[in-house]
Amino acid sequence: MNRNIEIMLHPDALYDQPYQKSALDVSQFSRLSFDSGFKTSQMPNGIEIRTTSARIRISSPADGILRIQAVPENKEIPVPVTEELGLVEVPSRKSGFKCKKSGRKIEFGTSKMSGSLDTATGNLEISDANGKQLLKSLDGGLRFSKVPAEYSGYRQMASFSLEDEKIFGFGGRIMPPCRNGTSVDIFTMKVGIVSGDYGGCPVPFYISSKGYGFFLNNPWPHVYFDMGKTDPRKWFYHAPGGDCDIFIFAGPSFREIIGRYTMLTGRPPSPEKWWFGFWCSSLTFKTAAEVIENAERLRKEKYPCEAIVLDGPWRGGPDFVKIYSEGKDYISRDFDWHAGFGDGAAMIRKLKKMGFKTILHVNSRNFAPDTAAEGVSKGLLRQEGKEVVVNVGNRKAEKYYESLMMPRISEGLELWWTDHADRVSGELRKGLPSRNLFGVLWNRLVYNIMKKSGRDRRPCLTRGSGIGGQRCGLPWPGDTRVGVDAFKDDIWFCLNAGLAGFAYTSADLAGFTLRTENYSTYPNEKAKLTEALNDENICRRLCQSIILIPIPRIHNNWSTVAKFPWRCSAKARKLYRESLDFRYRLSPYIYHWAVHASRTGEPILRPMAYHHPDDPRCLLCDDQLFIGENIIAAPIFEARVNSRKVYLPKGKWHDWWTGKIYEGPVEIKVETPLYKLSGLPLFVKDGSAIPMQKKVQLLGAKGKCEIATRKFSNR
Repeated sequence: MNRNIEIMLHPDALYDQPYQKSALDVSQFSRLSFDSGFKTSQMPNGIEIRTTSARIRISSPADGILRIQAVPENKEIPVPVTEELGLVEVPSRKSGFKCKKSGRKIEFGTSKMSGSLDTATGNLEISDANGKQLLKSLDGGLRFSKVPAEYSGYRQMASFSLEDEKIFGFGGRIMPPCRNGTSVDIFTMKVGIVSGDYGGCPVPFYISSKGYGFFLNNPWPHVYFDMGKTDPRKWFYHAPGGDCDIFIFAGPSFREIIGRYTMLTGRPPSPEKWWFGFWCSSLTFKTAAEVIENAERLRKEKYPCEAIVLDGPWRGGPDFVKIYSEGKDYISRDFDWHAGFGDGAAMIRKLKKMGFKTILHVNSRNFAPDTAAEGVSKGLLRQEGKEVVVNVGNRKAEKYYESLMMPRISEGLELWWTDHADRVSGELRKGLPSRNLFGVLWNRLVYNIMKKSGRDRRPCLTRGSGIGGQRCGLPWPGDTRVGVDAFKDDIWFCLNAGLAGFAYTSADLAGFTLRTENYSTYPNEKAKLTEALNDENICRRLCQSIILIPIPRIHNNWSTVAKFPWRCSAKARKLYRESLDFRYRLSPYIYHWAVHASRTGEPILRPMAYHHPDDPRCLLCDDQLFIGENIIAAPIFEARVNSRKVYLPKGKWHDWWTGKIYEGPVEIKVETPLYKLSGLPLFVKDGSAIPMQKKVQLLGAKGKCEIATRKFSNR
């Protein structure tokens, strides 16, 4: 008899589309049975349990980490796909793992965590070092279906109690940080005009306010988590295929959990200062001459800026935007400069003399038709629908791809922008799905090509990533819409990505696309520009983003123009400059936490619960955030408001702008003037010393940087 649960899955589409209802028949899943007896065998840091129909391996690769693997067959447990691909590196340290039989239970643990497997029911329990229950499985623990898996592996699910805890995580997605009462489809999908649970950087990992982390090491598309949406008393996961490989990380702090998670999946590369300065990008840079003209104006008018980011016209020419906007196709000359764009190599040299880095766009449609056909026929490229990409994992193909990139690298290119990394489905090889893996592997390939050319630590600006992708990617959510009300999308993406190890994140400041795809509803071009460049969108969203987003970068689509300061009103332009100057003065503080992230995995931007998991208000707060450990920001997410309430948790907090000191926990109301820096409320933890520098035009400039500390103390 069928017992269906409604689940919501994203269609295999290129853009953010409405989720579709699907039925999950839970009656097809059966628990692993120990009724016919079982045998156990010791292994380094663990134990393997064998029955006539299954194997379970419980181990501890490092103190504070428990691992549970299973197959519903009496056969060797395979090396998980992510380990085989080098995306997860499991340590083998002495963890003090101990195990014993106690009646019908198998008890196990280390100094940080303990657990038990009930052989009568199949259920698992995990507790912390003090005996506090962290996880308790329901309905028979790990359950498997005999229905063939998608691609390979095993259909599986497991249910757990959900009591007295709040859940955070699941990678770069557009949702409030607390995920209780929601569902999560682990499926790479760019963000567009639709606000909702979208994002090209999903990760099957969460952090609980109880003080543990849960990681399902399975990159299959449509791995699904229901975090109390169907039944608020429990959560479950379902995987349509792939490995059953679960890691549980001890806390109790978010810091410890993320540290242990990134011990396996990697940490961001050691950062360069210029990454955290201002980047200028536009789809409407049609020629090299136009790029140089705008770069010269930035320098002449003394607006700080580090990088110029070029979209499709560099290889598609001046008509790229017109043809693309009409929905006809992408035109491209592979990795070669389009003659109509101008002398790209000379442009890079001129930009370099002015102190600018050059970043070039590539995507899944940058091959000319003849190149694509030949590459696919030779196995060098892979085609899925209209998407044509390098055949990652094939050495000959990767060498070919390197040969295409090297001319631009030799000209002085600084970074690559791997667009469309979220949208490539199909198979990487027989039985291995592409959707959640391709972006990570593509970015790693490009990262390694840059490294081989002598440009080490050059992660890709990317729209698609996943497990282990923080080593080589700088994710941004995609084509968010303009408007102050969509500002939360950017912040939530950065917060959620940060909790999965992606500390260095970006966003299209003030939005990429207009609020509707039907541009015929606008009476004229001026109306489009007004929607993108009005004072609320610039002052509230763009200027606050300059200060908050780890990698602040403007961008726009074909319907508007680049959001340069001189295109804004006089009042907004003044705040634009002040925001850039403030961000650059604050950059030593931002950079400190970026370096810290490369060493620990901790994010730069953090939800309020990160430092106050015992505060009920912080657990549910989705409109404030920490910058590093010392500063609370309370952005404005609404147009036409001039004040807001701010919640300050336990401790003393200094208002950055007024110097007033508050004793938390307390809720206060502050003024947020539209055209002033104080329109972004900032509060500093008592006792902090915030490193700052004088106003500069470049963060990557040679020479000493004069740094002073601003101290916040009532002593």
